[in-house]
Amino acid sequence: MAFHNINTLTLDLAQLPEESNPNLLIDAVRETRLHDACLLIRNFSLLKDEKKILHSELSDLLNQPKLRVVCLAEPQDSLMWIKHLPIVQINMPVLTLADKKTMLEASLSDNIIQKINITELCQRFSFTAETLPQILIEANQYQILQQPEGQLEETDLRKALSFRAQQNFGKLAQQITPKRGLNDLVISDTLTQQLKEIIAAIHYRDQILATGFQEKIGYGTGISALFYGESGTGKTMAAEVIAGHLGVDLIKVDLSTVVNKYIGETEKNISRIFDLAEADSGVLFFDEADALFGKRSETKDAQDRHANIEVSYLLQRLESYPGLVILATNNRSHLDSAFNRRFTFITRFAYPDEILRKKMWQVIWPEQIKLSDTIDFTHLAKRANLTGANIRNIALLASMLAKNDHCNQIENKHINRAVTLELNKTGRLVF
Repeated sequence: MAFHNINTLTLDLAQLPEESNPNLLIDAVRETRLHDACLLIRNFSLLKDEKKILHSELSDLLNQPKLRVVCLAEPQDSLMWIKHLPIVQINMPVLTLADKKTMLEASLSDNIIQKINITELCQRFSFTAETLPQILIEANQYQILQQPEGQLEETDLRKALSFRAQQNFGKLAQQITPKRGLNDLVISDTLTQQLKEIIAAIHYRDQILATGFQEKIGYGTGISALFYGESGTGKTMAAEVIAGHLGVDLIKVDLSTVVNKYIGETEKNISRIFDLAEADSGVLFFDEADALFGKRSETKDAQDRHANIEVSYLLQRLESYPGLVILATNNRSHLDSAFNRRFTFITRFAYPDEILRKKMWQVIWPEQIKLSDTIDFTHLAKRANLTGANIRNIALLASMLAKNDHCNQIENKHINRAVTLELNKTGRLVF
């Protein structure tokens, strides 16, 4: 539009508050016509919600003389309601890794490019030609705050990219900034190797696809993992560690707010989560995924039919998600078998053996906490079959019990009592 000296009025439906003026779109159209401008509607798919405006009203509203409208829509959005309007549909290709590298390199000086891992940043974060200038301004501001006379560093650019990527998931999901690494996980060598392989798959996917695999494979290049094992065996922490290694947020989905008894609402929530997660570039983590990813039922009524549609839609989004999706469940058999072939990785989190339990007992204590020399971690590891989560809870409670006894160190009696209380929670009454 700028090429033709036409001003643009932008309306982003995702930025509107829930109680926004229902006539806002009408007002926007009026202002557009008054200023002989072009109306750009972002997040166009939200217009499908009849709470915004009826389709018939919307069609009439946009079918006005000399009105220029550009709608940014997703491939899955239905345009049937405007099929009688004179429209031009333009398919915008998704930016490839090479495209993003070219844009970023063109915006930075050579001496800065040599110090920055351009490929990794372009793999981790989403940006466009429109958002990149503002990202660079913010990155330079971070640099000035740290070292006014210095040069732009990768950490500055990463902060700006990460900030711009953050999305508002509302009640649907929780964004967690990873704080723990692989060294904080006490797991078997086999499991450690599997987590490293997941990280490697995400790290090199775009580069491998660019060698010609994208054309060979076509659809379905998403990477997903199933973590299964009993509660407390480290599934959530492992997801956080992977996100930390990838330099992105962990997006933990709250399934209680996603699953909705009303037909079609669950699918809308799933769509919203994946759309936001793609912009955020984070690791998408569905904990206790049985509620949403359970076995599909035989179709007996409309409710069953729509439940199966939701699972099918979910499978589609799983295969096309550009980041990493992790599903966690305590019981693998509860999940729909159709998911098995779609997972890139299926990883079992087993109960820790005696050697791992001893190491967990040894590393759980902060440096500031004093322990009695009489505490025998080998004996504790042999005596109680506990998970890492159990041992974490016991360590915290034992520290509180010692404080309550006005002791300057933790004694065996505090640990024994904490273990007994923890076992009581699981129905095991004797330690």
